[in-house]
Amino acid sequence: MINRLLFHSTGHNSKKVLCAILFSIGVSLLLAFYVPSNVWTLNSGIQIGGLRIPLYRAFILFFVVFFLSLHLVYPVKKIYDFMFKYRWYIGVGLLLFVTLFKINGDSMAYYTMTIQSSKVDALSYPIFGQIRTIRSDEFLVGNPGIFASAMDVHPFAKYNSILRGTETLNISTGVYAGLGMLVYQPWKLIFTILPLENAFSFYFYFVPVFAFLFCMELYYILSKNKLVAFTGATMTVFSSYFLWWGFPNYLLSGTATLVFFYKFINEDNFKKQAIFGLLIALSFSVFICNLYPAWQVPVGYVYLVIGIWMIKENFDQIRHMSKKQWLLLLSAFMVCVVFVLSYFITAKEYIQIINQTVYPGKRVDYGSNVIQKILCYAQSLFFPFGGLSNNSESGVFFCLFPLSTLLSLYYLIVAKKKDLLSILLLIVEIPMIIYTTIGLPPIVAKLLLFTHSVSGRMVDILGFVQVILIVRLLSFYKDEKHIKPIVGSIIAIIFACESVLICKFSFPDYLNKYRMILLFILIFFLSFYLMTNYKDKGFKKFGILISVVSICSGICVRPISIGLSSVYAKPAAQEIQKIVSIDPKSKWVTIGGIETPSFTVMCGAPTINFVNTYPNLKLWHTLDPEKKYEKIYNRYEHVQVLLTQEETSFALLQNDHITLNLSYKDIKHTKVKYLATFGEQNLDFNNGYVSFDKIYDEDGAKIYKLSYN
Repeated sequence: MINRLLFHSTGHNSKKVLCAILFSIGVSLLLAFYVPSNVWTLNSGIQIGGLRIPLYRAFILFFVVFFLSLHLVYPVKKIYDFMFKYRWYIGVGLLLFVTLFKINGDSMAYYTMTIQSSKVDALSYPIFGQIRTIRSDEFLVGNPGIFASAMDVHPFAKYNSILRGTETLNISTGVYAGLGMLVYQPWKLIFTILPLENAFSFYFYFVPVFAFLFCMELYYILSKNKLVAFTGATMTVFSSYFLWWGFPNYLLSGTATLVFFYKFINEDNFKKQAIFGLLIALSFSVFICNLYPAWQVPVGYVYLVIGIWMIKENFDQIRHMSKKQWLLLLSAFMVCVVFVLSYFITAKEYIQIINQTVYPGKRVDYGSNVIQKILCYAQSLFFPFGGLSNNSESGVFFCLFPLSTLLSLYYLIVAKKKDLLSILLLIVEIPMIIYTTIGLPPIVAKLLLFTHSVSGRMVDILGFVQVILIVRLLSFYKDEKHIKPIVGSIIAIIFACESVLICKFSFPDYLNKYRMILLFILIFFLSFYLMTNYKDKGFKKFGILISVVSICSGICVRPISIGLSSVYAKPAAQEIQKIVSIDPKSKWVTIGGIETPSFTVMCGAPTINFVNTYPNLKLWHTLDPEKKYEKIYNRYEHVQVLLTQEETSFALLQNDHITLNLSYKDIKHTKVKYLATFGEQNLDFNNGYVSFDKIYDEDGAKIYKLSYN
């Protein structure tokens, strides 16, 4: 099949393909069984016996080795032309592959270490990579919310009684089988169709796969060059910013909106235009409804100027559009309005409450000096192999800032033809740079809506602007007169030194001398090629080099795991599910680590101290009738519970983490029937208010049935 598609021939090449298959099988088996496990798990110390893990490793490695071996069978250009031509089929095929084999990249194995750690299934740990505890928003909040949606008495309904142990909007955390979810995160609806583990794999990889495809499509529109489009997509989706954050989906919805808009205005077939119009409405509504203004506001300006450029470049097609086509575009806009209204109506309760919270609702920022974050882009390549304390907050685009901006300004001055898109991006960039260095005057920040962002998020979008500028540098200015090699060499040395030294001075203990040397060499060649297009091949070498580096670094960020046995193979999980199947509506509370309420929620237990994605004020006011602690609990919050003989009180640990010191005499007000404890906990069994009947005790996990005196 591959042979026919690539060369339309058989015979000798078919034998080579067969040899490549056999070679790949042998090499993958050798690598899986004889390379130490610590290599595959990035020195995480995980050691699991048996054959299952090595066989799974060999299975996945086979496809990698086979792909690489094809480079010895076919001309490299043929391979990548084939992949670009069939990129959408390859992307969809990859998504179906991981879905079928239950492959995911989440860190759910965190529960393997923290809940009944001696009860370990072979697939409870990642087969590749490390558990990334910094991604707790996923495995402590998002995933439990989704799984609970499927386990409620009324699955995927508007409200969920498992989350927070009370009626909670599914659309805020879980899955709601309604129009509001379709226009918010439509890929979540897969949970209403497929078994949980398969659906989770589809859900996890949907955004990165399609973000890559739509970014590549958008960059191809901007560059009309396959390699440049691929380079831009790898710089975006394999960046530490995208991978260490939870796959910010505006890089999917925003780019998809622009791609569909471009297709709409360049399509003559009315039926296809109607489809593109509907897709514009859907993707733009997804962009709007994923409410996170800190990123939405600045990236909205970026997408706006790209849209303006598209209109200018395709003005003749737009000017000659028929009344029917204009009506179709207007209809798409109206459909988008309906979509957005449906979401806001569904999520009205959540939006109203969260906007009145202390955190994150009441937040205004006029900017501050955080430009150092993007100036330290170079060291992000090493984050997968030993990162900083918070790789998510430190994650950036590997974008050669400020060289990308300075080069764009240089060509704007010396080039004969001026690039409108680069000019617009530089204009957008100016207030972003000011906002992230010295801040903006309040009136200016308000007028630009920057008060809805924060400088630490704005600087991320500044990095995204650099990627787009590089795409334009590699394409629009390809035939311009470039900087002379000798001058380029000097500037590249200075820039490489500056980039490495800024990282070293900002984080003295992070980069050793070998990493510094490696980064210096890499940045020197990247900046040299970008400035000089050396011998008319510099841009090509830049694209290949930065793509390879981005992929090699990015692919190590997320672990690769099979299924969800890290949760559902635990004896405690099975016991909780057994109790819930008999008594589904009774409330639970957990005592232990921050992960314990998430664990019980994933097993279907209505848990009052699960993460309050919006505060359960009815319960908190019951426990605090005088509202003495309202400033503490009126927020998005992880809730840890401690039982005490003292009066009930609340304590703030972090902006999103509180402790509920729950008095024994007040437990009855929570209407809790079951208590799950993990690890050694000191309970007062003679408290005089509530009795604890132990019904389960295994490997540090205990379950008590409560009765009130």
